[in-house]
Amino acid sequence: MPYKHYKVFRNDRNRYGGGVALLVRNDITVSEVVIPEEYKDLEVCCVDLLLNTDKFRVIVYYRPPYYTSADELYLDRSLRCFTSLMSNATSRVVLVGDFNLPNVDWIHYSAPASFL
Repeated sequence: MPYKHYKVFRNDRNRYGGGVALLVRNDITVSEVVIPEEYKDLEVCCVDLLLNTDKFRVIVYYRPPYYTSADELYLDRSLRCFTSLMSNATSRVVLVGDFNLPNVDWIHYSAPASFL
């Protein structure tokens, strides 16, 4: 079994593939953070890690690369989910994933008014 040294946390998109996963070594203290019910359809998973005396909340996220009005709502709901997960964190937060935002200028922290 290739994952015998890891705890696996995942949120599958559907039975055909996709979703997010986070593998944490067995020697690291970890607890899964429950995603609020209203955000269960988002591709996100979250854990709290304890590394020595440092605590971290790690959020893993995937956003499909589409730009319809429905996808803009998906992004808005994602931001609300992040806010919820970060607001009750008692540690530093690490947010990683694929946000699929090619029009964002990450150097100057700017983006178009609309992604449509």
